[in-house]
Amino acid sequence: MIVLAAYYKGTVDPANRETFDTYVKEVHLPLVAKWPELRGLRLLKNNHEPYLGEAPQYYHCFQLFYDDKEALARSLASEEREETKRISIADRPRFRELFKGDVLHMVFDITSFPCKDRDPEPKQDLTGTFARCALYMGTVPEQRERFETYVRDVHLPMVADWPRLKDLKLLKSDGTPFLTEQPKYFHTFELYFDNQADMDLCMASEERKECRRISAEDVDSFKGLFQGEVHHVNFQITEIPLRPKA
Repeated sequence: MIVLAAYYKGTVDPANRETFDTYVKEVHLPLVAKWPELRGLRLLKNNHEPYLGEAPQYYHCFQLFYDDKEALARSLASEEREETKRISIADRPRFRELFKGDVLHMVFDITSFPCKDRDPEPKQDLTGTFARCALYMGTVPEQRERFETYVRDVHLPMVADWPRLKDLKLLKSDGTPFLTEQPKYFHTFELYFDNQADMDLCMASEERKECRRISAEDVDSFKGLFQGEVHHVNFQITEIPLRPKA
């Protein structure tokens, strides 16, 4: 499974948010939901409030799930996507002109890590649940294998033991451009929670404090190898029903 993510890095003026949000939910995403070979569609929405001292840099994110890159390519070449583009251009005053910032597209491979508090039968519909994301905007110019090994074998297994965490995913780019857009993110961590209270408890936990201590000690194998910025943002998830052609 792969995911095409569209990160809306920026904001919408408060006076225009209702118009923008309504267009996204009632017009744009229902059009995207018609794209062929789409396996899942999510809206990840931020509440615009600072968290743990960090102001959110992202308004929302769309996630489109496909079986593989070949299926994604066919979907992008479809009549349904062309129709979506045509309508979006015509509706710019209600949509893209209201958003102030950049829309950054990424194609990621997805790896899940087993969590200590994962439900025996995980939810299929994540509407109403929360994701805390760490977006690594930049690159690892040297010792990439060392960095990736540390993330996979040390850091994320520690994170998987944090309390109330229901799922943990690594979204990894292979460096391939999306159409003509060069990738801006090296990878992303996604931490899933049932609700905001569980996220708050987890972020204040001793397990997270210990993980941060170890990560600071291991800077030469982890953060010290990464060049760029790490952006943290909380999203509430809405699953968008697919509307395949009959």
